[in-house]
Formats: sequence, structure tokens, C-alpha cells
Amino acid sequence: NLIFTTFTSMLLQRQEHCKALLEMVSRCIY
Repeated sequence: NLIFTTFTSMLLQRQEHCKALLEMVSRCIY
């Protein structure tokens, strides 16, 4: 959970790349 929380905080810090990172995460999950 710590890794996920840290990654989420990174997403919040980098909102311009948030969409692309979320797409990468969704690809990793699915």
C-alpha cells in the first residue's frame, strides 16, 4: 500500500502526465 500511495502522490504532483500514467497502470492491471 505504501508503494501505491507514493505512486498516487506522484500522479498528483504530475497532473500533466496523470492520464498517460493511468493508462499504463490500467494496461498493467488488465
